Amino acid sequence: MKRISIFLVALMLTAVSFAQVKDYHKIKYPTPKAPQIVKPFQFKLKNGLTILLLEDHELPIVSGRILFHTGSVADPAGKTGLAALVGDTMRTAGNTLMGGDQMDDYLESMAASVESFAGDTSAGVSFRCLKENADKVMGLFQATIETPVFAEKQVNVSKEQVKSAIMRRNDNPQGIAGREFSRRVYGLHSPLSAMEELATVKAITIQDLKTFHGKWYVPDNAVLAVWGDLNRKEMEKKLTELFRDWKPATVKLPTLDIHSEKPGVYFVHRDGVTQSNVIIGHLGQLRNNPDFPAMAIFSRLLGGGFESRLMKTVRRDMGLSYSPHGGIGTNWDYPGAFAIRINTKLGSTAKVIEVAKGIVSDIQKNGVTDEELNLSRDAYINSFVFQFDSLDKIIRRALTYKFYDYPENFTETLFNGLKKVTRDDIKRVANKYVHPDKALIMVVGDESKFDKPLSEFGPVTTVDVTIPKPEIKEAAVTATQATLKEGSDILRKAIDKLDPKHKLDKVKIWQIKAKTLVQQGEQKMELNTTTSIRYPDSIASEMTTPMGAVHMIVTPEKAVMVMGPNSRPLPSAQADSLKKRITTSLPMLAKLARGEKNVANLTKTGDFQGQTAYFVLVPLGEKKDTYIISKKDFSILGTTGKEVDQTGSVITTSSTWKDFHEYDGILFPTSMKQTAGKVKADITVESVIINPENGDQLFN
Repeated sequence: MKRISIFLVALMLTAVSFAQVKDYHKIKYPTPKAPQIVKPFQFKLKNGLTILLLEDHELPIVSGRILFHTGSVADPAGKTGLAALVGDTMRTAGNTLMGGDQMDDYLESMAASVESFAGDTSAGVSFRCLKENADKVMGLFQATIETPVFAEKQVNVSKEQVKSAIMRRNDNPQGIAGREFSRRVYGLHSPLSAMEELATVKAITIQDLKTFHGKWYVPDNAVLAVWGDLNRKEMEKKLTELFRDWKPATVKLPTLDIHSEKPGVYFVHRDGVTQSNVIIGHLGQLRNNPDFPAMAIFSRLLGGGFESRLMKTVRRDMGLSYSPHGGIGTNWDYPGAFAIRINTKLGSTAKVIEVAKGIVSDIQKNGVTDEELNLSRDAYINSFVFQFDSLDKIIRRALTYKFYDYPENFTETLFNGLKKVTRDDIKRVANKYVHPDKALIMVVGDESKFDKPLSEFGPVTTVDVTIPKPEIKEAAVTATQATLKEGSDILRKAIDKLDPKHKLDKVKIWQIKAKTLVQQGEQKMELNTTTSIRYPDSIASEMTTPMGAVHMIVTPEKAVMVMGPNSRPLPSAQADSLKKRITTSLPMLAKLARGEKNVANLTKTGDFQGQTAYFVLVPLGEKKDTYIISKKDFSILGTTGKEVDQTGSVITTSSTWKDFHEYDGILFPTSMKQTAGKVKADITVESVIINPENGDQLFN
């Protein structure tokens, strides 16, 4: 009770002291003290492994983290993605002590974790557990590091996940801008710019994983830190014994080739977007630069907080962007990038480029005010101390310093340097390290809606972000004038059977409502779907699922997904998939069949489900499908084909058409079974509406 009373009195006194200050600018805050740095104990094993130890008895937890000098920059030619795959499957694919799935259950039962990872120039393994389980978990930690088995099943799962990510990498325009800007800052031929592709991931073998691991995951290429509720002398003895047989091997990362692309505008066109993603910048600096404290405060002042110039001008005063930000980027072992990043509506794209460059120019010419400096410097220092408010954070920072060969007193030097930054320092680093005239300007958006041509900011280079996909190899079939004429004649007869009065030629809007049962393995889902197509270039698809309704619209002006009151841009992969449904729809098939050119090729005559049928290969946009047409009465029985799925794999597709029903003079199959790889769908068509009244509203 006494303790509570003292707390209340202190709280009341604090409230009174603040109440006496009517202007918040006049509140006096205590001067931040330098972070308390606790230096860990260091020692090195005979095999070259450097180890840091730190006791922290606040919680009964032991943690560890080991870092290796390796990563994606060490990927062999033609196998980009190898380091990342090793970093993932060292843990998930198990080790000589325990399989990956078994480890999941075992660690979960103890509320423990062992994880592996890889980045550009570093990779590692970490663990965390209760003190009572430390010996068990550290055994798995050691086995994950030294003896991973790279079980084929789990490796294949990881490869499929990587391929799926590759196929989705263009879904987010902001992600495109960041990726392509970075690649041009470091140069397209730098290992820092290499991208995983479907072909490079496919080329990676289990032996590649083992070879890469054996080369780079060696003790004299690593630094290990262990901290928490431990006895330092006992842990030193345990680790010495645990890693005693680990053999060293001298390795060194290749020198990073960094040659930025030439200054200018780099542009990625995206259909259906409502805003531009703009990045202005060039190569940045290292963190061991003596000017790092001044660069940090400059970056905060330029675009690192609500008090920054970018925030006040671009967001508050002009309302052109919600979260503009920027600064001089730094890394531990290779330069970061100076960058100003702004998302804005299409019609203000050029405006934000002009404003951003103007803000930098003004700082370079006129400097900043005392108020700006003090506010940004205090904000940075006040946030900086929270990077060291626990022993867990302190040991992680010590590990980083040791790994990248930074001085042990780097934190103290940086903190003291931050306090000494002056207005002259801000102006000096702005002129020394920021060069708007040499900047690369990356823009992702729709140039037809920009306020000014991008060419006003320099030469424009169009960036192709097309994802290379595996070639779909068709069966070797000869196409002659005779087979093309015969195939085209058969297709015309099939279309005429469905549409004897040529009503398909007059379709402007086409709406199909259906019930669909989708099955993949043991999983099933029932959907109610409504698909509306406005020819030649718009589609709206609505799906009602057990989780709610999803509405997707693709037109030349937009590509959006709507769920309830929320909407967001539709990922490009989904937009492209919907566009294909336009090109493969019956009206488009009829247009192709009734055209002047003979483009449908008769590949063979054979059996299909007990009927003699023609197999006619039809090119519909980028997709080629074989239509199976009854020789007896020219009914379309179904289709077969191949396509690239969401993981980048070539899969076989097929469909069967049954139970034709007449809608407004057009015969349409009301029962269809479709397969796409392992996914099956049973579709029951409930209605087909042609040229509905007020149909254009479906695409709003």
